[in-house]
Amino acid sequence: MAVALRGNLRDFGIGEVFQLIGQQRKTGILEVEGSSEKLRMGLLEGAVVWATPAGPHRHSALGDMLVRVGLLTPDRLVQLEQQLQEGEESLERLMIPQGVLDSRQIEAIAELVTSETIFTLLRLNQGSFHFTAQTIPQDRDSSKLLPAEQILMDGLRMVDEWRAMDDAVTRDSTVFQRVGRFET
Repeated sequence: MAVALRGNLRDFGIGEVFQLIGQQRKTGILEVEGSSEKLRMGLLEGAVVWATPAGPHRHSALGDMLVRVGLLTPDRLVQLEQQLQEGEESLERLMIPQGVLDSRQIEAIAELVTSETIFTLLRLNQGSFHFTAQTIPQDRDSSKLLPAEQILMDGLRMVDEWRAMDDAVTRDSTVFQRVGRFET
């Protein structure tokens, strides 16, 4: 029987969940559901392998981020998603042979999705979590995995800095514009 941990974020905060999983060096899937989002995270011996918002299919967050950063057009993403429905390939394995992107670019975007998801996760203080111990297939270099303790230190610092910023910055409608060179 798989080990499971369930709870409410008001009673048992996400920092405590990370700390427990990290200290116990657990491997499995952590699912966290807030009021408007559902996030999934794969952990291997207490370190984060990947994290992503739950979407209509397992590649949706990666595809959305590739469009957001300008590496794919929305039309090209739709074409690739149609090809995915026809087979069992992953989005990554579909794009590389077709010359859409190289593995380095895809890995960088996957890391960006993971970082953004972790930041969202650490800001949640309401909702529920469920951790299920299970094997996590992964092919990432173990030096690129994120230990739970490091996520807590770095992530919670970022959350504190974010909360300290002006209220206008935290609104979704805020758009930043470069006004000059950094040196000036």
